Amino acid sequence: HLDEQIALGNLSIIRPYVTTFDYQSVLSFLGFNFVSENEIRALEELLRELKGLATHGFESNTVERKLKNYRALLNQRLLEVASIQDKELVVDLVEHYLFGGAADSPKDQIERLIKFTESIEASELSRRFSELIKKSGPLVMVVGDDLESLPTRAEIQSTIGRAFEKIPIK
Repeated sequence: HLDEQIALGNLSIIRPYVTTFDYQSVLSFLGFNFVSENEIRALEELLRELKGLATHGFESNTVERKLKNYRALLNQRLLEVASIQDKELVVDLVEHYLFGGAADSPKDQIERLIKFTESIEASELSRRFSELIKKSGPLVMVVGDDLESLPTRAEIQSTIGRAFEKIPIK
């Protein structure tokens, strides 16, 4: 959803980046990184968009389209299983040891993910997302080269307040 909003010009984010962080497997939260010419405006827009998703949910057709693309990626990874390098296998084993992640074969992991995606529904995803946003709220970390050009703590706190006061979460 966010990538589409950025592509449409509805969010003033230049370079979005979403990833799973190593500690995410132990803590329940979502992470978004971005670059913007106006960090405060982009942060408020992003938070309002997330709050809107938590309130109104995800559209079924959007979720199905994203799942279809993800399944295509997983099917491609299945074709590449024979060429997985040892270092990738080691990462899986380390994550298993440190965080309790699955330690089954790459093929089994991919097949498990494919099967899992077949059970995802927009309504359940929306419910879970709303629950997560309601429980955790935003954790904002600002990173940059020049401390003088970064938003202050007060600006960030004010932005979070403005973004979250506009739309009540279900």
